[in-house]
Amino acid sequence: MEEHQLHDEGYDELIIRYLDGYATEEEKRQLQSWIKASSANREAFEEMKQIWQGAGETGILHAIDLEADWAIVKKQMQPKIKTLSSSRFGFWRAIAAGLTLLLVASLVYIYQPRSSDRVVEVTLNDGTRVWLADGSKLNYPDQFSDGQRSVELKGKAFFEVKIDAGRPFVINSGETEIKVLGTSFNVIARDDRTEVTVKTGRVQMQQKGNSSKVIELTPNERGVSDSNGLSEAINPNPNYLSWKTNVFSYNGVPIETVVQEIAAHYQQKITLMPGFKPDCSLVATFDNETLNTILTTIENTCRVQIKKQASGYIIGDWDGTE
Repeated sequence: MEEHQLHDEGYDELIIRYLDGYATEEEKRQLQSWIKASSANREAFEEMKQIWQGAGETGILHAIDLEADWAIVKKQMQPKIKTLSSSRFGFWRAIAAGLTLLLVASLVYIYQPRSSDRVVEVTLNDGTRVWLADGSKLNYPDQFSDGQRSVELKGKAFFEVKIDAGRPFVINSGETEIKVLGTSFNVIARDDRTEVTVKTGRVQMQQKGNSSKVIELTPNERGVSDSNGLSEAINPNPNYLSWKTNVFSYNGVPIETVVQEIAAHYQQKITLMPGFKPDCSLVATFDNETLNTILTTIENTCRVQIKKQASGYIIGDWDGTE
């Protein structure tokens, strides 16, 4: 196997997608097969991985001073470049081009909220506003092209897309493509499942490689793209935006469902005492309330007792029998 096969077959781009977390399952399998094919391939991958990790550790992909960032990358790359054989030059040129693309030429930003940020708002150059949940990642250019506005999302986000009839707004999420003109909607993008819930306007969803099936969503509809294909239905969860608004509304919702949502939102473990099944449906609205306030309301409304333990909270009956 020739060593320059990497560049000829486009594995440079595939490695970048893999390291950045956007490779599909099929691409991951393809890359793993290529790495196992030869020691040269494995070495090339490890070298690329070291440079990419070094760029991340220095904060390059988040900084504003792009000229200084590029100097750091070049400094990291220089010792490796000097030792390259001519047959490997195409590979390293691709690395340099890839990092230049991210840091200098087209100013592609990779925005990822810090762990201390529950929700972060980003305004794109076309006026589109995006709210990102903790742990989510958005890839977007400094300037959109004339024909299309395209971004990549991994995680959870809410979009308010600026209307531009001449340039559709496209969100790439794994194997799913989401296309809109001007609307607001919520997206949950995981490796094997993408979920879109529309608040206003219209949204189209389709799976890449299958242009024959497209679903169109309107307000209060939810679309799902997974291994079973595409599906759409009325949105069953009125609190789908609670991660962004901190507002929860319940109208006769079983306490078990309430506890699951509250626990996930406040990142706390809240469980029912083994064998305890409270006969209670909650009618309440919580608008930016603290966790303690919500738990107190549940106690008083459902006549249960909530104990704080080292691992979290446990809900039981009034006499506390465990």
